[in-house]
Parts: sequence; C-alpha cells; structure tokens
Amino acid sequence: MIPTIEYLIRYFNIYNARYFNSILPVPAFELMNAKHHLGQYLNPSIGGHKIRITKAYEGAEVFFQNILIHEMIHYYLNFIGNKDKGWARSHGPNFKREAARINRDGWNIQRCATQEEMSLVTLVKAGRVSKASLHVTPLSVIDNPMDENQLVDFVLKSTS
Repeated sequence: MIPTIEYLIRYFNIYNARYFNSILPVPAFELMNAKHHLGQYLNPSIGGHKIRITKAYEGAEVFFQNILIHEMIHYYLNFIGNKDKGWARSHGPNFKREAARINRDGWNIQRCATQEEMSLVTLVKAGRVSKASLHVTPLSVIDNPMDENQLVDFVLKSTS
C-alpha cells in the first residue's frame, strides 16, 4: 500500500483516541516524495499543525502507521507544551518517554526507521516499484498490535 490522506486521517483518529486521549485536533496532512525523510511534524509557527508522510515507498501498513504515531508524538508534545528543546533534541527525553509508553503496545517507535522496518517496503520510482537495496532479513517481530476493527472496538469501549 501507499498511504493516502484519507488513510492518515482515519488512523490519526484511532491513535489519537488510543494514545492521546483524543486531545489532538486533526492536523493538515500532506504526502511527500522524500526517500530519507519518512515523516515530519510542522508546528504552528511554520503555518499550522501539519503532518507530512512519505509516499515514496509502497509496503506494509504497519510501516506507515509507525511513522504516523512517531509524528503524532511530536505533535502531542508540542500541543501540551512539553516538547524537547532545541533542534537536535527533538528526540530527547520527552519524546523517548512517550515512545516507550506507546511501544508497550508492541510498536517500535524510535528516532528513525530501522533496517528491519525498511525491509517492509519498496521504493517507488517514477510510477514503478523497485526493490530496496537494503540487505536485511524480513522483520518478524514488529506487527500491528491490533487490526482496525480491534482498535475501533477498543476505542469505543474506552470512551463509553
């Protein structure tokens, strides 16, 4: 799969309820063609809350969901006024604490994608798909902890 805006909004709402108590307003979403910059959160000082996700890869949904949650952590920390200070510290102690909390559900939120995660996708070039040049074994540990229906059921039960 390659993510769409609709896909990102649907999973944003699910993960917002699951991990952030539904406090985050839906940001603007944008798809980008970056190969090395898989996701990006832009704060209001750069034109409003925006999450950008790459569409340069095609592959496992869990790969894109992991990126989305990673960017949502940045958004959450900025939104509650608890972001790590400084350009080089955007993945500092506050980010690491939130990632560890969410990772208890089986995710693998880190500072950047691992080679194992990159093995889940292939690079899309000029409308065709080409195999990634990484030499890694397929990922066997990371798996979506819940499918969409399970997440929706969990959110409904949690909010009622």
